[in-house]
Amino acid sequence: MLVGFKENYPFEFPKNGTEIKTLADILEPDSKIDKKHFLSEHMLKKIETQLKEQNKKIISRPVVLHENKGGNLGIHPHSCALRANGSYNYLTVNGERRLTPREMLRLQGFPDTFKMVVPDTQIRKQAGNSVVIPKIEAVARAMMVAMKQKPQSRPSQVDLFNSKVKNEKIDMSQNSNQSKNRLFQAVFVRSFEYGGSTIRQRRSPVCRQTHSCCDICRKHSENA
Repeated sequence: MLVGFKENYPFEFPKNGTEIKTLADILEPDSKIDKKHFLSEHMLKKIETQLKEQNKKIISRPVVLHENKGGNLGIHPHSCALRANGSYNYLTVNGERRLTPREMLRLQGFPDTFKMVVPDTQIRKQAGNSVVIPKIEAVARAMMVAMKQKPQSRPSQVDLFNSKVKNEKIDMSQNSNQSKNRLFQAVFVRSFEYGGSTIRQRRSPVCRQTHSCCDICRKHSENA
């Protein structure tokens, strides 16, 4: 997840999540599941064969079986990522049935009050394309906290060079190819402290092409 601000706010991703739920909290009892969500005899035999060939067993329940593109079955005590265009049977509950639309929405953090007004196939796509609601909510709250604080100053290109210099050196290139396409004869290296971190900058003090840092390159070339 990427978070960006126009101003340099002191944002930090939340470290503690919301309430943790298990598969048992998400899944409905099989007795309440419509028969259309259960696998056919053909799919049941296929999964049974795959488990034997891969020397795998379902030891505890509930679990989610995830089949990747190579046919490998993973047995997980949690759900794998929902894919909008994934195979209809790539995720199965205990190797016996598919997830219901409501269960898919629950996995993405939607409350049970969320109304489903489209067919099951569309719910599968919506859930697969969705984001995890509690995660977005937690990050949004952290963004609001950050935006209530004073933005930090952001260094300019010149400020970076004029910061407290820990060490600097000129590393002359010994490249035997003296072609006109060579950009730099030397690399100007500086290390400095900024915001509690050590930042290393490389700039050319002798530049052969016109670009945005030429003035800076020329300035430090003269000082070198």
